[in-house]
Amino acid sequence: VLNLLLHLPTASIFDKKMREIESLQNLSRDISSILGYDEVVAKVTSLTREALNSDSSWLEMNQVSEKLQIVSSQNLTDDEIRNMPLSQESGLSGWIIKNRQSVLVNEVLKDNRTAHILEYKKNVGSVLGVPLRSKHDVIGILYATKAKEYGFDQDDREMLQAFANQATVAIDNARLVKESIEKERLEQELKVAQDTQMRLLPKQMPRIEHLDVDAFCLTATEVGGDYFDLIKLDEHRLGVVIADVSGKGLSAAFYMAELKGIVNAVAKLTNSPQKLLQQVNQILFATMDRKTFVSMIYAIFDMKKKRITYCRAGHGPLIHFSSEHELTTFLQPKGIGVALDGGRIFDSELEEAEIMWKKDDFFVFFTDGLNEARNASLEEYGDERILQSLNISRGKSAGDIQKAILEDVSNFMGDAKRHDDLSIIVVKSCS
Repeated sequence: VLNLLLHLPTASIFDKKMREIESLQNLSRDISSILGYDEVVAKVTSLTREALNSDSSWLEMNQVSEKLQIVSSQNLTDDEIRNMPLSQESGLSGWIIKNRQSVLVNEVLKDNRTAHILEYKKNVGSVLGVPLRSKHDVIGILYATKAKEYGFDQDDREMLQAFANQATVAIDNARLVKESIEKERLEQELKVAQDTQMRLLPKQMPRIEHLDVDAFCLTATEVGGDYFDLIKLDEHRLGVVIADVSGKGLSAAFYMAELKGIVNAVAKLTNSPQKLLQQVNQILFATMDRKTFVSMIYAIFDMKKKRITYCRAGHGPLIHFSSEHELTTFLQPKGIGVALDGGRIFDSELEEAEIMWKKDDFFVFFTDGLNEARNASLEEYGDERILQSLNISRGKSAGDIQKAILEDVSNFMGDAKRHDDLSIIVVKSCS
């Protein structure tokens, strides 16, 4: 009987166990109702310290950059956080990540894995660290320390691992909620940007006598940088610009808006497409980041002279269909992209050209969303298919020519996803 009594748990041990169970229940209850990531990690460390009656606690998480970062702590100074050598490859954290096991060290100074802790945090006699395992990955490590040696026992280790398992679920849920909110916010921003982008494009075709004009822009799922405009310079002259800002997303849309403002401000100040592109380049080179550029074509249709004057800055070719010779030609004078050079090289490479036209001739401006459109086999639509589509469109109106191209490329793509905006302008002479 005496032997049995000596082996029965004492009241203090019962109290400790009850606190542990209560703390675990509190953790499960509290964090299951918290959706915010910051709130969850803060609650995890505070309950860890409370449940284990530890002097300090902190949570290290693997970030996108594959580096550990302390996302929440209890009783750590700024200096201790700043000086802590966080590594996935070495130290105690590296050992836990590699072995995917918890660690209990009750004599910090005598263990090679933990002796370095005293270099950035004093008065640590024992430390307990457990991994946060999500599926097959260790997404973080939860720590608790005490100043005295032998401050933790095996029960503490098991309880903290139970904490960590609960915390992992809560953190994963909080991350999903955060990602969902971010995705919804981004989608809303993209929707606003797409609406803005479409409002910047012409709402209706300008009316120039003996000139038939139609244009269309088909946006991809992301906001792109396609831009075109039809500028009525006077009663017998029409300025046509088509451009593509490199990249996608909001930055491309913003540069597109800036480009529109510059072109509209400069177009009526010069009769030379070459000079307009030079001024656009000078302004944008000073404002654009060096990783971004613009390809574009600017042309002026003069109805009195039956002439088109055009200039190309690194853009794809302009297509001319001659009704007299029943011949479709790619027009591609020299020129590099806008904002690739500050002026000297850009100006020297830029070539202005002109061509006379006759009745029923038509011109097609397009962005690379047309010729680089791909089907499910990743085959590109290509220039040859564009020519084939145009050759069977002779005699049609500008609107019908444009629709025939769009229908053909749509049939070619099938169910394949569109990855770039597609813009087309068709200008046809009616006299």
